[in-house]
Amino acid sequence: MTEYIRNKERYVVRRVVRAGFLISVLLMPIVLRRNYYEVQTVKLISSEPATFPRGPLLDLPTNFQVSCGDDFWHGNYKVLSANKYSSPPLSIVVALCEESLDWLDGLIRGLNIRRIIVYSKCGVTVGNFSSHNTTLVYLPNVGRVDHTYAYHMANLPEDTNPDEVQLFLKDTYPALHQIQLRQRSIQEVIEEAAGPTGFGCCSAPNWRNSLETTKFTSRSWFHTLLNYDAQWSAWHLSSEVTTYRLNHYSAARGYDIRDDVEFASNLTFKGWLSALEMHPLGSVMPICYAGSFAAKAANILASRQVWSRMLKLLARGDNIEEGHYAERTHAAILMPRLPPNLHDRIICLSRGVRKCSYTAGYCGVLYGCSDRCGKSA
Repeated sequence: MTEYIRNKERYVVRRVVRAGFLISVLLMPIVLRRNYYEVQTVKLISSEPATFPRGPLLDLPTNFQVSCGDDFWHGNYKVLSANKYSSPPLSIVVALCEESLDWLDGLIRGLNIRRIIVYSKCGVTVGNFSSHNTTLVYLPNVGRVDHTYAYHMANLPEDTNPDEVQLFLKDTYPALHQIQLRQRSIQEVIEEAAGPTGFGCCSAPNWRNSLETTKFTSRSWFHTLLNYDAQWSAWHLSSEVTTYRLNHYSAARGYDIRDDVEFASNLTFKGWLSALEMHPLGSVMPICYAGSFAAKAANILASRQVWSRMLKLLARGDNIEEGHYAERTHAAILMPRLPPNLHDRIICLSRGVRKCSYTAGYCGVLYGCSDRCGKSA
């Protein structure tokens, strides 16, 4: 009798799966068309006051055009410059709480280091690294790594060499827990930051839409099925990102929350951008995940007032929603603006966008690059 019930259950499950597949096939043209329409008809975000600084435009090679064959859509900007910035002057900025920094010596060996600054928030002390003098600065334990970075950038001396690269690393750098990302070569990141973009992210998207990490009961399952195996971009749809909210967060390594401050912010993401008074976003924006990146001092100094405002916002508490807003803002602040035609091109190349109403994780990311952009069917 038990075996009969099990066989009956298997039969019912198979029928349900088949029915779901048939419905998916029938609705696929409608959903794909709707998704394409949502991405292709996005407009520039223009709610910010016109008095906000526009920021410099990215210096591009003559007749530069983004395609799926180059790395620009995927977040690698080497294609923008024929020069190789192999040994730029470098400062190392480390956000320290509880983790060992034994890995740092090996990572920075052979680099043209001017100074190392370790910002400690949990009372931990450190020595020197690779015969380089190390400055140890104690900060209040608020705002996590994002507060540390904002503090450093808001207080970067005005006489800093504008071509010097600042490399920002958190103490958990070697342990990248996000399976959707891959860790890039530090040398590659530094060279990129020394180039035209003045910015390099230590991680890059390394993911395709997959049902393996999507629950069958979730709102995103059907959407993922219809866009299965579409590769993710480093570029995000700005209008979607501005709807991002996160209800709660527990650190992957189990850090204890150091205060009783509520996680949720009174600010929406749009309110966050308005409070920062940063330059208006275009249709697409870069996002650097995982909390480690490099930036040219010139780019930091040009946005210094923004970092001062961010520093105040991140002082609200330890584990706060504003920190996740900050992570999604770093690259957009530090990189030069793209010309409008590149915004249009990146959107045109993209098949879809990860909706914030389905999932907060990586929401707004564009996916499914196709060189059929602009071509008739």
